[in-house]
Amino acid sequence: MNNPFNDKKNLAVAQAVKAIIEQDIGSPALPSILSDKELLIKEMKRILADTVVLYFKAHTYHWNVVGSNFPQYHAFFDTVYTEIYGMIDPTAEHIRSLGEFAPVSLRNVLDLAYVQENQGLSTSAEMFDIMITNNRQMIGCLKEGIRLANIANEDGVSNFLQDRLDKHNKLDWQLKSTAKGLL
Repeated sequence: MNNPFNDKKNLAVAQAVKAIIEQDIGSPALPSILSDKELLIKEMKRILADTVVLYFKAHTYHWNVVGSNFPQYHAFFDTVYTEIYGMIDPTAEHIRSLGEFAPVSLRNVLDLAYVQENQGLSTSAEMFDIMITNNRQMIGCLKEGIRLANIANEDGVSNFLQDRLDKHNKLDWQLKSTAKGLL
């Protein structure tokens, strides 16, 4: 009897299903088998949702940061939220280019996002710690999106996500450098 996982296509499908299950998509039922493009669209929606939440979080930190380094942190968070805001529309447009609609409500965005919204005010140190953690989550999502875009032969989406990955890697360095001594 032939092992169905010796076939490269069947192996790829099994790996995709395994990845969906490991991502804990929030459904207790076994997910249906999705095409490469559908998996990419699902990840792109998650990336968009995480981007919106990360943008709003950085903007609230800009508004609410306090302390002796207020001017520097206030300006830094301005730069961060402005950069992230500029990523929202192109991400949604790439979802549309894949033939799908972008999320249409904040509830939908929050349901899709892995990055969690703020639960209250934070100290400056907590703000940087949270942003570092959330930005690293974003980096992981982008890497997964790039992987899925390559599998789906969506070179333009892959290139877009690679550019975003570079920006988030730079942001990781900036957050860690700015927070040095706080954490």
